[in-house]
Formats: sequence, structure tokens, C-alpha cells
Amino acid sequence: MLLYKQITVDLYKPYPLQIMNAKQGDTARGALVTLKADGSVLVPTTEQIRVHAKKPDGTMIYNNCSMNGSEIQIDFTDQMLAVPGMLPVELEMTQGEEILSTPIFMVKVLWKYQRWSHRKYKRVYRPSGSITKGGKCGRNSE
Repeated sequence: MLLYKQITVDLYKPYPLQIMNAKQGDTARGALVTLKADGSVLVPTTEQIRVHAKKPDGTMIYNNCSMNGSEIQIDFTDQMLAVPGMLPVELEMTQGEEILSTPIFMVKVLWKYQRWSHRKYKRVYRPSGSITKGGKCGRNSE
């Protein structure tokens, strides 16, 4: 199952920034971007389309995009969503020497529970429901 968020980006109206949420490490997420130029829908035909994003740790992402009807399809990779925080994203369309970039939209990468949970202690559950440190039950357990 793939989950795509519909986003509209107007090339003449960069604000307010569109923000979408995605979960850290999810690879079944993406965006379907409709481009507008002063209110009119703009459909790239022969241009090469790439997504540029800057992860919160400073690493840059450059991935190819595809067309899905009149929308640009961005498939989020594991690396795109590897670091929690705000991810500024822009699309770049090139044809020969001509380059056209979109205003930035944001992806808020949310923490994934398994990546931030404490694994320092092995958790052992006793029938009473209490948790012991290091898997040892009671004072004299070795």
C-alpha cells in the first residue's frame, strides 16, 4: 500500500509553506504535487524532474520524480525520512540549459517509536507487572 499526500505548489505564491507529516523510515509514503502558475495548472511534459531536499542533519537528497497524470509523483525513500525534523523540499525541472525550481514545501519527519525507544535495559515483566533492570528478578538473582 502506498500513501500519497496531495500538495499544490504555486510557482508565483511561495507562502504559506505547505507542510506534510511523514513517519521516520516509512517508504510507502510520498507526495503528488500539482504545479500551478498564477492559478493555472502547469503540467511538465518533456522536462526532467528531480526532488531536492535537505535533511535536518545537513545531508542533501537528490532523487528523480515521475509523472502520474498531471501530477508529479515523489516517492519518499528511507534516506529521505531517516532523520526526524523539518525537511525542506523543492522540485527542479530541467530541459537542456533551462532550469525551473518550485517554492519550498516542508515535510515534518516524525520520530518512529522503535528508533528512539530505550534499549539500554532488557525489560523483563514479572507477574505483578513491575519491570526489573537487566532482566534480573529480585535482589539475589545473578
